[in-house]
Amino acid sequence: MTPTDAAIQKCQSDKCINGYPNSKLECPTCTKNVLKLTKSHKAVHDLVKGISAAASNPDGTYNPFPNFRFTGALRPVYPLSPKRAIPDSIRKPDYADHPQGIPTSERSIDANTLRVLTPDEIEKMRVVSRMGREILDLAASYVKPGITTDEIDAVVHEATIARGAYPSPLNYRQFPKSVCTSINETICHGIPDQRKLKEGDIINLDVSVYYDGYHSDLNATYPVGKISDQDAKLIETTRKCLDEAIKICKPGALFRDIGKAIEPIAKANGCSVVRTYTGHGVDKYFHCAPNIPHYAKNKTPGTMKPGMNPKTRAEIEKLSGGNNQDELRARLANRIEFGTAGLRGRMEAGFSRMNDLTIIQASQGLCAYVLQQNPDTAQDEGIVIGHDHRHNSERWALLTARAFISKGVKVYLHRGLVHTPLVPFSVGRLRAACGVMITASHNPKDDNGYKVYWQNAVQIIEPHDRGIAESIKANLEPGPNAWSADDVTKSPLCFDKTEEMTELYLDQVSSQIHDRSLQQLNASTHLKFVFTAMHGVGYNITTRAVESAGFKPFIVVQAQREPDPDFTTVPFPNPEEHGALNLAIEEANRQGADYVFAVDPDADRFAAAEKQADGKWTQFTGDQMGTLLASSILDRYKKSGKPIERLAMVASAVSSKMVESMATTEGFKFTECLTGFKWIGNTALDLEEEGYDVKFGYEEAIGFMCSPEIRDKDGVTALITFAEVTVTSRAKGKRLSERLNDLYNRYGYHQTKNSYFICHDPEAIKKIFARLRSFPDSNNRSITTPAAYPSAAVGLPVTAVRDLTTGSEYDSETKDKKPILPVTGGEMITFKLGIAEAGVQVVMTLRTSGTEPKIKYYIEGRGSDKDKISASLDGIVNDLWDSWMEAKKWNLGEP
Repeated sequence: MTPTDAAIQKCQSDKCINGYPNSKLECPTCTKNVLKLTKSHKAVHDLVKGISAAASNPDGTYNPFPNFRFTGALRPVYPLSPKRAIPDSIRKPDYADHPQGIPTSERSIDANTLRVLTPDEIEKMRVVSRMGREILDLAASYVKPGITTDEIDAVVHEATIARGAYPSPLNYRQFPKSVCTSINETICHGIPDQRKLKEGDIINLDVSVYYDGYHSDLNATYPVGKISDQDAKLIETTRKCLDEAIKICKPGALFRDIGKAIEPIAKANGCSVVRTYTGHGVDKYFHCAPNIPHYAKNKTPGTMKPGMNPKTRAEIEKLSGGNNQDELRARLANRIEFGTAGLRGRMEAGFSRMNDLTIIQASQGLCAYVLQQNPDTAQDEGIVIGHDHRHNSERWALLTARAFISKGVKVYLHRGLVHTPLVPFSVGRLRAACGVMITASHNPKDDNGYKVYWQNAVQIIEPHDRGIAESIKANLEPGPNAWSADDVTKSPLCFDKTEEMTELYLDQVSSQIHDRSLQQLNASTHLKFVFTAMHGVGYNITTRAVESAGFKPFIVVQAQREPDPDFTTVPFPNPEEHGALNLAIEEANRQGADYVFAVDPDADRFAAAEKQADGKWTQFTGDQMGTLLASSILDRYKKSGKPIERLAMVASAVSSKMVESMATTEGFKFTECLTGFKWIGNTALDLEEEGYDVKFGYEEAIGFMCSPEIRDKDGVTALITFAEVTVTSRAKGKRLSERLNDLYNRYGYHQTKNSYFICHDPEAIKKIFARLRSFPDSNNRSITTPAAYPSAAVGLPVTAVRDLTTGSEYDSETKDKKPILPVTGGEMITFKLGIAEAGVQVVMTLRTSGTEPKIKYYIEGRGSDKDKISASLDGIVNDLWDSWMEAKKWNLGEP
């Protein structure tokens, strides 16, 4: 007989009732040794031989195990009542319908691996635990002499399903009831039966509930009527043990220390400690790590250190155990580096990822650097910290605060969810030493970020980024209590200025962004606006800003109104992405609205769409919105009577040259800078030092700087400014698309075509750009470097090249062939193609992303023939794909 054959045998005792009909029992020893079930084996199984009518009681109840050697007077009283039903509408754990009640999910987890719950999961645990407590209290109210444990089971069962929950014990490894009832502490996890409680009994009720994917597990011991002094002392001692154990449950305590706290109390009160059973963890799983022995000299491993993240540790151990060397190398070989003015990456284990450890290390390094740069003032100036709604954001904000508080630095910790622009605004108003915003902006849900602002309220640039990076490397060892987010807000160094800063922010929207001459026009406009917060933090602050500018409330996309870290309705929460505004446009069509406005999840970017006369929708590009905003700010500046030569505007190198054309015609200052608002903001400050009045800055990626107080992109102030452009234009009888055409007629037609190729292989990206500097059959060889750049695309000659990549810096248009703009760590090459006489001039920039696996391209054509420009841009994109990038060879993807 094989082990499989043995597994399908019925119990050989025809009198055995310790199971259900046709139960399939298996002797582990016999199976292991592949032994045939013999008569002697039958005898072992037939311990209950002798069950007969003589074992029954007059009322029909009976003891199913009359020959069992019980240690006390307690006996089971059968028969059990039928298995209680669960409505189909109630969510069940995986073992509920399993024939053997096997919890298959528990088998898939490492018994020694601890899970660290997210804030959302913790809240679910709170809900189910409160529910379990209610049911336990209800069951306890029925404890009295004469009631059976089966009747208590019925109470627990009905109370549980009435709350839409599942009683966790039911069918767990074939447990037949909905609660465990242990009378007189003679058995653990007792099965409720027909025995009536007696005066002087004590009963332990073990209530466990499964709701919304999580279990709770609570128990307590209760007296039945008047009990003996000895039993009363047992209950009292147990309570004392529990209270002392709870006291030591804090970061830094060892799991084995719980037993050390329990056993001395038990012994001092004349009790012993059960060594056979342990406490256990509970969350998604009914039973999981850690196991907690209750005796002193146990060897349970593990320390209670929140964020010494067992979850991320388990990820690495799993990769190591599976010998996944490539993934281990990707996660551990390099540290995550400062990209877009801080850190941004995927939330998972590893030094190159976003997790508790890298947040702690970054915060310790930043704090040390700030104290080094401003040793006399930094502690008192402090840091401003804010966070969005993403998974881990709140915890990481608290860990950041912990790192600064530990060094005596004042912390202005914004409470609740805030939009990113509030942090640099607060740094400026509070004159703080620096600021940190925990957000990944519009990145996918699995990403998060750590954005750093310097004391000038602008994102960091050189030399601070390098200095902070070095400081992080010098402060890698987490300090005392670095992993704990507990009690941070109770520190005397932690201040809450959230509402004060929000009110001041809205004041500047009303006084500096809003054109007060438009108050009546805003209030009376017949236009309807639909607004979406894209599942982010922007709804509340935008609603208040709209009100402050005099507008009637906007129509809100309810499905995307509330913060949702999983971005349920959009796979990629970037308003630029194709299809991201679909829900908003659908709502606009239902409501008969004219415009759709959106901010990205952290509300620092802004997008807009306009309904045309034919009913179709036009979503404006970042460059088109930049042009419309710049024209509005220019008009307002002209009305102020200030000298036009004092006005300055800034745009990134990859943005449209339309604002530059406007500046040439109108006579104001225009400055180009590197991509990113760390450069736009700092360029604005430099221009202010020179005496210019910088009213606007933008980048094509729908980032707009409309406030003189916030040298960073701000979706809320951009929305207010854009809404006022809209009402003034429509008051003159023109849609924004028509106003845009008027601007093209005045300053020259500009058309952009921006997108990206997807590439997850950094080595492939390096080879692609290396080939662009050594292009086959190139007639465009650099004079000062060995590079040979492409000489043409779609028949348009390359007339100039600027390479801002570190180690390859080159500019064909400067006298010394060195670029004026600073070089960047990533790849970035700009090409000028075509000549004015041919009717088409093109500027194209290719660059890598600092935060995403992309090769981005920005192409703009200028000229008088729209059709010719459009055809040229399409042809250039095709040449990029086929020839310049060799997309098929490198397996590049498209959005």
